[in-house]
Amino acid sequence: FYKAVSDAHLANIIRVDLSSAEFTYDIDERALAHARMMDGKLLLVTNMPDHTPVEIVARYKALADIERGFRVLKSEIEIAPVYHR
Repeated sequence: FYKAVSDAHLANIIRVDLSSAEFTYDIDERALAHARMMDGKLLLVTNMPDHTPVEIVARYKALADIERGFRVLKSEIEIAPVYHR
């Protein structure tokens, strides 16, 4: 159980007591509330203070498009042979 909690990155929310003879655990409600608040959010940190948040998000989204293009270039393109008469 402890390994599963640790692997799921929930160790800061679920506290497991390994020192007692019985299995016990505790849920940190404050940490759980914080995790729920941040769930699904992405934090963008930048060193470009002259740009607006809208510009930063646009550049981040454009980066994904560029990376997708490189992925296509690096993949094997299967093209059937073309025979000329």
